[in-house]
Amino acid sequence: MKTFTFTKIVLACLLIVAFACKRKDNIVILYDNDVHCAVDGYAKMAGVKNELKKQTPYVSVVSCGDFAQGDVIGTLSEGGSIVKIMNQVGYDVVVFGNHEFDYGFHTMEELASQLKATVVSCNLINKKTDKTLFKPYIIKEYGPTKVAYIGVITPETLTSSPNLFEDVDYISQFDAENNVVNYEFEGDFCADSLYRQVQKHVDAARSQGADMVVVLAHLGDELIDKTMPTSVSLIEQTHGIDVVLDGHAHHTIADTLIANNQNQMVHLSSTGSNFKNIGQLTIAPDNTLSLQLLHVDSLTMVDDSVKALVDTLKNHTLVFGQERVGRTPFPLIANDANGNRIVRKKETNLANFCTDAFRIMLDTDIALINAGGIRENIAAGDITYNDLLRVFPFNNTVCIATLTGCQLIDVLEFSTRFFPKESGGLMHVSGLRYMLFENCDPHTFYYDEQGLFMGIVSPNSNIPPPPSCRIEYVQIWDKKQQKYIPIEPEKEYTLAAFDYHLKELGDQGILRYAQLKEDYKGQDVDILARYIAYLGYQIPSKYAVRQKRMHVGVMQLDGDEDTEWYDDMNYDFFSTSYRVCQ
Repeated sequence: MKTFTFTKIVLACLLIVAFACKRKDNIVILYDNDVHCAVDGYAKMAGVKNELKKQTPYVSVVSCGDFAQGDVIGTLSEGGSIVKIMNQVGYDVVVFGNHEFDYGFHTMEELASQLKATVVSCNLINKKTDKTLFKPYIIKEYGPTKVAYIGVITPETLTSSPNLFEDVDYISQFDAENNVVNYEFEGDFCADSLYRQVQKHVDAARSQGADMVVVLAHLGDELIDKTMPTSVSLIEQTHGIDVVLDGHAHHTIADTLIANNQNQMVHLSSTGSNFKNIGQLTIAPDNTLSLQLLHVDSLTMVDDSVKALVDTLKNHTLVFGQERVGRTPFPLIANDANGNRIVRKKETNLANFCTDAFRIMLDTDIALINAGGIRENIAAGDITYNDLLRVFPFNNTVCIATLTGCQLIDVLEFSTRFFPKESGGLMHVSGLRYMLFENCDPHTFYYDEQGLFMGIVSPNSNIPPPPSCRIEYVQIWDKKQQKYIPIEPEKEYTLAAFDYHLKELGDQGILRYAQLKEDYKGQDVDILARYIAYLGYQIPSKYAVRQKRMHVGVMQLDGDEDTEWYDDMNYDFFSTSYRVCQ
């Protein structure tokens, strides 16, 4: 009888302890991605956080990257102002996006050191030690519940700009003596290696008692480059993850369920971009999950201290850049009224203006600018220095190089490989024009071990190929004759372009074969300002519309082409396909 009574007492105590350890309040995780310096949203993020803390003690704020670049306030401070604001909001965990690396590896490390939040990434690897630069994950305790946060950065960061990781000025990540790059992204050349890396850390977090696993990803759910891992493929190839909060693709995903490799459903969410939404992940006391997006424009709660800091930093930035540099009677367009990035799909008047500025002010034959480098519209009216900084927020310098006609043709072929899909690598041009046949399949391209563009695999010369070249009828503007003339495959042409392409091998090394001649010819924004002054501080009417530098047509197998401007070329068919250049 005594034994029975003692057993009942022990069981009762255990039940009391278990009940006491059970969490009574919700865990709420607020999240963002791809803010891109839309700083007004931070005061509302903090306001939502303050309101939620009245309801539960368990509130965290996390970011999925790309916050330090995108507007003047980020560019002028190299991300420092954004970090100050995020510290005031009280972010807990952050994963970097690819644009946190835009100011260089050393600056990226400085931003990480200034953040009060914990920076996590399981796939930025020190090749010497085989360890991660940042913590691969952290586990936060909310009462008795442990939540693991695992960070994943897109391997595209290295592929898009590999020489950011090879600058001898950045001693922390470069072994100058042995000419070895110390850091790499797991998954850059093999997506499976990223999945294994993530799985390793999911298992480690679970072994340490994590009740929930949240992946903070900057991968994108859908990418043009199908070789790169996405948040969807990450879920499909792993297990043990409960939620993936994602960035990079700028897609708005309130909550969708994706089956993992054990056929268990995993939540995926993304807030869009530019603080249009704030994400809210709620973990109930029974650990059930719910996700929703809060539309920022509809929110009324604001944290006054954060708003005051934002206003101070914005005013400082405005004072610096409010100088008037010119005027335009019409808008110069990169994005349409709905925010769609049309500059990444077709020629625009702003792209023409920018490329002309580079070519004319640097006195080169041609100029090339990638669509991803042209970010914002210029509205009709006065143009300020801040307006130009919004167009070019990356603080690129401009260089002069040479390349042959054949190399230029290869560049155009490679740049249009995703057309008509949106692509930041689409090259806008000045000093040339060409026809793009949209019904012709792009060439097969080959790459080096770093994933950088090497060349075009040409058709079998023994078999008469169908008209498969997308790029034809390339013409170069002849300054002496003041007209367009056919490109000469072996001739060297002078080129103005970003250091991003000519020195950092950006966009998968699209300009790797160009020969650098003059290293520094000025900052991109300053060249735009000089061109406006050259034009008499007034944008002329020729820029009111596009100028058909990239003309899209349809190639007919019978030889009859759909064309608007062939007749004024006045020369016989001249194929500028790669097969002619070999």
